Amino acid sequence: MFEVVDRVCSEMTRRFTFNAPYLVGCDTIDPGSERFMDYEYMEPLADMYSYLNIDSANLRFQATVAKELLVNSVYSSTTTNTDTDISSSTTTSNLTTDATSSSSPIGPSLACERQCHSVTDVLKTLNSMKYGERFVFPNLVTFINLVSTLPASSAQAERSFSTMKRVKITCELLCQMTD
Repeated sequence: MFEVVDRVCSEMTRRFTFNAPYLVGCDTIDPGSERFMDYEYMEPLADMYSYLNIDSANLRFQATVAKELLVNSVYSSTTTNTDTDISSSTTTSNLTTDATSSSSPIGPSLACERQCHSVTDVLKTLNSMKYGERFVFPNLVTFINLVSTLPASSAQAERSFSTMKRVKITCELLCQMTD
């Protein structure tokens, strides 16, 4: 009987050890996680799905900036200076959000008026940040959409339980034969 338990434990360890970097990568989009927007943990998953045109270098910068905006509240909701440079050739007056805008020229999302408590809040906030018609964080939005839509397959778990059920039935039959 202990052999079965040992085998199940070793199988679970093997599965979670192999997939650990990808599982941790999924954790990076959760605002409640200590790994929130940490590129070092995002990288293995982003590299695995590189065919989705996620530029790793840009993802690193976008995650760093988004974390500052979403967690550390770089901008306050009272910001009113439209001449503040975001980069050497861009001004915040060019940044817009969806139909909703606040007194801040950079909109409610960048002004951190809306708290992000879930992955959905983060995605809505990032989707609302645009420069003209383009997203400000395109690689990050793609990454979050990827992680949000990864299937949580139960096939391996079902196979494990089926195997355990067969072992249990076999053990019960053996016990009945010895009685």
